[in-house]
Amino acid sequence: MLPITSETTAPSHPDPPASEDALRNAFNPQAYQEALISILTRRRVPFSAIEWDEFKQLALACNPYIKDSLITSRRTMVRYIAANYDFYSSEIKDSLTTASSPIHISTDLWTSPHRHSLLAVCAQWVDKDYKLRKALLSLPECAESHSGEAQAQAVIDTLEKYGIQSKLGWHTGDNATSNDTCLESIQRKLMSSHKIKFNAKGRRIRCIAHIINLSLQAFLLASSKEALVAALELASGVTGEELLSQFSEVLASHRKKAAAERNTAKRKNGEPARKHKRKGSTASNTSVISADDFSGVENVPALRKLHGLAVWLSSSSLHQNAWDKAVGLRLGMDNRTRWSSWYQVIDRAIRKKDKIQSFMSDHEEAIGDNRLLVGDWELLGKVHTFLQPFASATLYAEGDDSSISQSLMLMDMLLLHYEEQQ
Repeated sequence: MLPITSETTAPSHPDPPASEDALRNAFNPQAYQEALISILTRRRVPFSAIEWDEFKQLALACNPYIKDSLITSRRTMVRYIAANYDFYSSEIKDSLTTASSPIHISTDLWTSPHRHSLLAVCAQWVDKDYKLRKALLSLPECAESHSGEAQAQAVIDTLEKYGIQSKLGWHTGDNATSNDTCLESIQRKLMSSHKIKFNAKGRRIRCIAHIINLSLQAFLLASSKEALVAALELASGVTGEELLSQFSEVLASHRKKAAAERNTAKRKNGEPARKHKRKGSTASNTSVISADDFSGVENVPALRKLHGLAVWLSSSSLHQNAWDKAVGLRLGMDNRTRWSSWYQVIDRAIRKKDKIQSFMSDHEEAIGDNRLLVGDWELLGKVHTFLQPFASATLYAEGDDSSISQSLMLMDMLLLHYEEQQ
């Protein structure tokens, strides 16, 4: 835009203002409808938003002559969304039934923010024009059971809806034994209902990202080989988020048991048992995490201190505000169901090492035992170096270009990395 000055002159032949009819004719109802569907479904905006005055004002600000054409009823919008779903489902069905390849599926249980257990059934295939395609075919709710049989029925219903029972290829899922049960049930149902042979054992592919997650969980949390074996056995019957949660909980219970046994041994020897310390969240105190609450790599003082620092920051908005002003990057918080949370916290700490050291010097009394020393930073660097290839491998495996051959290569590279870092 040109600045307004005394020398600014208007164009010699200004465009005439658009007429009301021209503006009405410029309105594209189909594009408007599709834009509303997109924002409501992709951005999780409530259906009631269609009735907001601000929504209407936004549209009228773009074209003041379309008031009579605006969609202002949530019921109408729900019908449009359902019709849109049916339209694209039919397009996907046409592509699936004419595919040049088998239809490969992946499934995963997911818990929505409203606590609904949903099974995502995704597909990947090569269409008739030899283009790689992918789509979410269905998202049924598993309200009554998470068993393999229940998941199998949801998958069969999806296959029958799209008419692709005979084109089913390979299945990718996590390492839960319920996925074995699921595929075995699919095998029986396809044979009994459609006379289609399906090799459940031969058609199963395990998710490499899930394998990486479990291996790093064991590295970070396992207190002993026995604890790891127990965690794997007890978590083998569940799937999705529940598997990761139960796996971690079993490891945590073994850590607490080991800590209790150590305290009992100390008392027998006349030594004081170490207790978990909790101090207030005022500026002069800190949350000190006891070593007995940690095991595996977490038992390393540097990681214990980093965790304690993260807890201290989250305990007070005053702490966090001071950190934001001095460091400029949130540290985040590690959690026991995602190893990558540890990597992210360490990565951020290393990226802002100089500013964090300065912050710790300024708040030495408040941070207390959680202050990171030279040796701690050196160890954090080593842990970061160890975890980095796993983070890269996970991102690579989650990409659209990932394949079985590439997954095998990643596994070989990570195994070599393990051996070199021993």
